[in-house]
Amino acid sequence: MAVLTTVTPGVARDAGTRRGGRPLLLLLPAIAVLLIMFVLPVGIIVWRSVTDPLTGFGNYTWIFSSDTATGSLVRTFGIAALVTGVTLVLAYPYAYLMLVSGPRARAALTLIALMPFWTSLMVRTFAWMILLQDNGIVATLTGGQSFLGTTTGVVIGTYQPAGAIVTGSF
Repeated sequence: MAVLTTVTPGVARDAGTRRGGRPLLLLLPAIAVLLIMFVLPVGIIVWRSVTDPLTGFGNYTWIFSSDTATGSLVRTFGIAALVTGVTLVLAYPYAYLMLVSGPRARAALTLIALMPFWTSLMVRTFAWMILLQDNGIVATLTGGQSFLGTTTGVVIGTYQPAGAIVTGSF
């Protein structure tokens, strides 16, 4: 049996059937926070990059003409790409293991993945410095080779498995 109802145009029957722009107003605070906390600072950085100390593209010319600055950029992006690759290789099998395991194992794997979020970045950094130093545990296990200050040490210290698994980034 069908029930016919008459609705006066412009008058909503209840909150569930109301359509219009009002739900979009709920996005305004999030958009304002995004603009203030991200777009505005990035805009200021871009503006200052072309106006400080002189107006023009002198800062960019210096970066790409200086061997030191170019080397730093290449090394930075190379390490970022390497850490991203390590993250992909290690995080996807871990996430798959979480998917196919039972509820108790999944809970334990989730707990392991979230543990690094419960320690501060400074504590993790100091812990890696202690582990990677000349007389640290890693050097002892590798026959006296120190990783502190090397590209391998930077990759090891930069890699955060929980961030990779939970957020999908490095």
